[in-house]
Amino acid sequence: MKLNNDDKILSITLISLLVLVISLQLYFSGNFSYWNFGDRDLFRAENLFSEFQIYGAELDKQMGKRVPGGFMSYYLWVLIQFTQNINLIYLITYSLYLFSLLYLCYAVTKHVNFIAGLFSGLILFTATKVYWQLSMMLNPFFGFPFCLASYAFFYRFILTKNIKFRKGGMHLLRV
Repeated sequence: MKLNNDDKILSITLISLLVLVISLQLYFSGNFSYWNFGDRDLFRAENLFSEFQIYGAELDKQMGKRVPGGFMSYYLWVLIQFTQNINLIYLITYSLYLFSLLYLCYAVTKHVNFIAGLFSGLILFTATKVYWQLSMMLNPFFGFPFCLASYAFFYRFILTKNIKFRKGGMHLLRV
């Protein structure tokens, strides 16, 4: 697809904004909030094999009830085996989110156009609720990369009818 001059200017502006926002986020990534819920998840992951986890995060105001699925504990256990540095664990998960976002932008670009892909990435990256959740080490933060990647896989499946994208999306959604 050939871009006219107005589309080129808009594309350059959107790319510049996206690069600026990502750069600022990475620069200030050491200033994330460390909540007791994130601490509890890290503790569960560290003691994973002495306290076998089959449940996930707690449900809000449900007196300790938890959702099924302990993938978050296993995911954090792998990261803890790699490093004990909490900032690095945060950055690895944050980088996975960025890769998932880029994959979703690629999927939108491939099926709509370049500007739509850039715009979707900018909207998904700068939404206030997402930004708020990404700025703290809390249960939802660890699931964002997998959720976003599953959206991209389902989007690709709907448009291409290729079964491998449906399977990939289902596996990521189970996580």
